Amino acid sequence: MDAPDVLIRYPTREDVLCLAATMRDEDQAEVLAASGHTPLQAVEESLAVSTRAVAIHLGGKVACLAGVAPREVGNTLLTSETVGVVWLLTSAVVDKRPRAFFALSRQFLASFQHDFSLLVQFVDARYLKALRYLNALGFEIHPAQPYGVEGLPFHPVTKRR
Repeated sequence: MDAPDVLIRYPTREDVLCLAATMRDEDQAEVLAASGHTPLQAVEESLAVSTRAVAIHLGGKVACLAGVAPREVGNTLLTSETVGVVWLLTSAVVDKRPRAFFALSRQFLASFQHDFSLLVQFVDARYLKALRYLNALGFEIHPAQPYGVEGLPFHPVTKRR
């Protein structure tokens, strides 16, 4: 998607600070329940472990930061599966341009899946909008289980290449 008001780049410090200040309430609640982190801590720590990451700007504003980090799975000599922990943190900008955001999401997920045969994450069961979005992107939503520092119900989600 090469619209003049779309910018995709590796996240800058300015992108990190902007998203931390404008993160959607639902993302903030999920981050707090999962890790106990502030929005800034969540973005910084996610970026620090990621092998790929993107910042997406729509209409000159930061819409989201996303990335993927490798996860070790059992004995890698016995399996060829490569697992990536995918993450996405958003601002309200995504609500103003849902079609563009969805199309861009497909692009960055395809690039993440180039390196990983399986993408995984846990999603707060209260975050219904995120679960619908992930389902539409082809993620399998598994039954909720206690997760994170607060032990709230989170759905494991997976997407195979």
